[in-house]
Amino acid sequence: MINVTVEMASGYYCDTYDNVSLTSPKYSTLGQVIRGNAPVFLGSVSQSISPSEIQSVGVGSTMPAYAAWGTYMAKVMIWNIWEERGAIFADNSGLVMTFKVT
Repeated sequence: MINVTVEMASGYYCDTYDNVSLTSPKYSTLGQVIRGNAPVFLGSVSQSISPSEIQSVGVGSTMPAYAAWGTYMAKVMIWNIWEERGAIFADNSGLVMTFKVT
């Protein structure tokens, strides 16, 4: 399981005059596990968050007992999905970590 903490800032800079409601925008947390060049897992969780709120989010599954030994890479990305023009990748997401199965 990949657990991340997500926090929504209380103020935003918006470079348009579009009518955007930020009362409880939605976002998606994407988790990916890779071994070598082969994806092992890709999952996502979508939910809403309020300004100044902090949430703990888990995405993933357990490694099976027969998982191949070796080094795996886990990556977490956050996308906002409240914009009408489509999702935007959060600037500070894209956390990457490695772990070993022995």
